[in-house]
Amino acid sequence: MFILQEYVKAVIQMQHMSDINICQNIMYACIDAGLRLLSPFMPYVTEELYQRLPGQSVAPSITVAAYPQPCDVQSFLHFLCVPVSALMVLVG
Repeated sequence: MFILQEYVKAVIQMQHMSDINICQNIMYACIDAGLRLLSPFMPYVTEELYQRLPGQSVAPSITVAAYPQPCDVQSFLHFLCVPVSALMVLVG
């Protein structure tokens, strides 16, 4: 997660609202899926972090949220194409 955060810092600091929104959506999807993956192993910590996520959650609690499936990733892959190529240019 730290690596993802370091890569998107440059995009978020660019002040282009469309790029910022795309990065925020990708980060939200990654954090949401990561917390649901960790939930069986760290239920109390992940529940606390899940409750603090901004926006509308699908489930009221992470314990009743659906476990991430591979097809869940397909829903935000179209957002990933532009930011990754932009990040590759920025990072060098």
